[in-house]
Amino acid sequence: MVDGASQVVDEQCALFVLPYRHSGYRRPMAPWITTAGLAAAAERRWGSAVILGPDGPATPTRALELATGDAEQPSAASGSTMSSWERVARSAVSDARKLRRNRRFSETLAGTVPRYLDRAGQPRRRVPLVWQRHDLGVSARVLADEVGAPLVVSVHALIGRERTAWGDPSARWAGLLERVGERGALQAADVVSCVSDELAERVVAVGIDAARVVVTPNGVDTDRFHPEIDGRALRTELGLDDRVVIGWTGSFRPFHGLDDLLRAYQQVERSGAPTALLLVGSGQERGPLEALASQLGLTSVVWAGPRSFADMPAVLAAMDIGVVAGGSGSFHYSPVKLREYLASGLAVVAPDAGEMGRTMTSGRDLVLVHPGDVSGLAAAMADLVSNRTERQALGVAGRRWAVEHASWDGELDRLVVQAGRLGRP
Repeated sequence: MVDGASQVVDEQCALFVLPYRHSGYRRPMAPWITTAGLAAAAERRWGSAVILGPDGPATPTRALELATGDAEQPSAASGSTMSSWERVARSAVSDARKLRRNRRFSETLAGTVPRYLDRAGQPRRRVPLVWQRHDLGVSARVLADEVGAPLVVSVHALIGRERTAWGDPSARWAGLLERVGERGALQAADVVSCVSDELAERVVAVGIDAARVVVTPNGVDTDRFHPEIDGRALRTELGLDDRVVIGWTGSFRPFHGLDDLLRAYQQVERSGAPTALLLVGSGQERGPLEALASQLGLTSVVWAGPRSFADMPAVLAAMDIGVVAGGSGSFHYSPVKLREYLASGLAVVAPDAGEMGRTMTSGRDLVLVHPGDVSGLAAAMADLVSNRTERQALGVAGRRWAVEHASWDGELDRLVVQAGRLGRP
């Protein structure tokens, strides 16, 4: 934690705008979890923070509860039997509805806020910051003007460009989405906060003033995730007691590179060392990945299914090694799983891509491998499996890195300091 991050000045109320409902979605919900983490840091700093969403306001604590209830099993892929043109039409209708819904949400923000800033018998609290998660058609500009606060728009991805990279059907109108649903909201912000240098470059490339763009990666709750948590009960439940457990958490999606992880683990499993590959999560790619594991003859892969966020510290405590897979191409993400692994004291293997290669040292904080190098990934995992001392040393160093560089309090401090240099807050 950065010194002074938790000091509360005269009580103020930071406002966080999150244009996602907390009902009807599979949990855990990453946007709610990360927003709640930053909002909790704001609450410690200023005394109060409110997250405003389409379902109404929530405190950071309540938002985390809503986002991390019992993990829900994914429903069947409804689009799997649709023709190409049907998928395109469905995507177009979905985007049109989302734009309309988000614009309506933006228009209603200012009128609902004042009552959350007043307390009985006391004057209205000052708002030091309005923070907004970027999404199609969302802008909290009117709200920020109403409360007299700077507007920070947080960007985790440029939606149109990301869909193009994924080959999504809606990539056909990605340029239109950018012009109609993204660029104006970014231009209206006082500060545009990007989770990586790569993403900041993309934001500037679409016409946003570089002087207003700052880089603030994701963070982690280093009190919730720590090495002293006991994972033995889960290891026993899953039959992992005497094995070195290599773990991964997240959604089963193509860009996460889990096919490479399975192929790399095949080489580890063939070495005969008592290991297990623990995969935690759900998603549309799970079926194909299970088929690949069977094709590869893997016998020690444990598919744990989705787990609630409340259970995740114990899940990570059941692991010895945490893996971040994927990372090919222009890696513009700031992986939350990476920070959770490090904060939990796991030895980590990750691709030498994006912020990981730029901000951490391989062999000291974690082990970096070339993106897409299956043999290199296998060798790194095998070395850690056979060397407990190295695993422990990496775990200690990784935990230190997370505390010093990735706490939510530290991320908020960096955002305020960088924004302050622009003459905003």
